Amino acid sequence: MLKPKEKKGGIAVLFTQVTLHKKVDPGPEFTAKAQSAGYPPKSKATIKTVSGIGDRAYYTSVDMEASRIITLSILDGGTEYSSQLTLSKSFSDDTAFPYDSDKLQPLFIKDAKATLAKLKG
Repeated sequence: MLKPKEKKGGIAVLFTQVTLHKKVDPGPEFTAKAQSAGYPPKSKATIKTVSGIGDRAYYTSVDMEASRIITLSILDGGTEYSSQLTLSKSFSDDTAFPYDSDKLQPLFIKDAKATLAKLKG
């Protein structure tokens, strides 16, 4: 469960998407998209390979001036799974984001494993 830090505000939006490919190999496009260098100028992107889930998985965090985008992208056979959290800083003079990317990674992975297990039936 996400609990905000003391007196920290801001906005958090979570978007999860699953795409099932039956005929096309999503591999090459998946890797290019997950490791995309098309981030806005003056942003700081961190890309980590995640093991132990799917065939390939990447955890990315992109920090911009007022927002952070955290994404877990997983390729498991013909299934593409993506969960993206967009965080915005509070409207006060606060300079910190309400959540740390590294602390959220285990939560992203736990939810992804549960979702992918349900999809496999």
